[in-house]
Amino acid sequence: MLLLLGEARPPLHCGLYPNVSDPSVPVATPPIIFYVPEYPEDRSLPGTEIAPWLRQWVDLVGTAAIHGKGQMAWTLHTFICLRERGLACRLTREIPERGIIIAHRDAFPAALRPSRRQLFVCLKADRRQHPFAQVHVVANSSDMSGRNLSFADRLLFPGQRHFLPHWQQPGLRPRSPARGDRFENTAFVGHPWNLAPELRDAAWKERLRALGLNWRMVPPEEWNDFNDIDVIVAIRSFSKTDFFWKPAQKLYNAWAAG
Repeated sequence: MLLLLGEARPPLHCGLYPNVSDPSVPVATPPIIFYVPEYPEDRSLPGTEIAPWLRQWVDLVGTAAIHGKGQMAWTLHTFICLRERGLACRLTREIPERGIIIAHRDAFPAALRPSRRQLFVCLKADRRQHPFAQVHVVANSSDMSGRNLSFADRLLFPGQRHFLPHWQQPGLRPRSPARGDRFENTAFVGHPWNLAPELRDAAWKERLRALGLNWRMVPPEEWNDFNDIDVIVAIRSFSKTDFFWKPAQKLYNAWAAG
């Protein structure tokens, strides 16, 4: 994302920057703003001192991820990681009139057009491209080509695309080292509709039981807990469908959990 913000610099005639034909004129860095309209009203926005506020971020981002609020989980998590690394950026519930504005696709209304003083960086996730955002961040490198765009969209809204691997589950609890090389507990961590229908059938569970294996569909509130899981199953479909727009988050989490 740091590279993205550097590469996303608009043409000099854009209202984000002054006329710099004179090299002696200093160029001010435009503000970098993370737009999260769903940010809870009962929670204060972080100020200049972010350290005290960071104590609650795992709970906040994790809860958002559990309830499928991508614009909270994706945007807030990215904001926190960049602020921790010293990037000057801020969080807002309203779209500012000027700056580099980073938001989840769900937060950008389809008809919203950036002004000459705005650069929209759309966290596309697994959604359709925003028609007017100048930059998109995708969670699957195969989505870089924009294969899900029509020919007309490619001509009218080319924009830029940059790949950023999906963040791992906040507050991840790793697999217990005490389990060693045991191969007993198999699980699916995610929404049931993202699992192949054949594996949602009772016959699948019975077949695993016959092999001496336990099968479990992990509830959302436990998606961060890999303590007693030996095998993760992450099969969306047995067809030839190429889910190039979906992130490999289940793999990332499994690798991180050990």
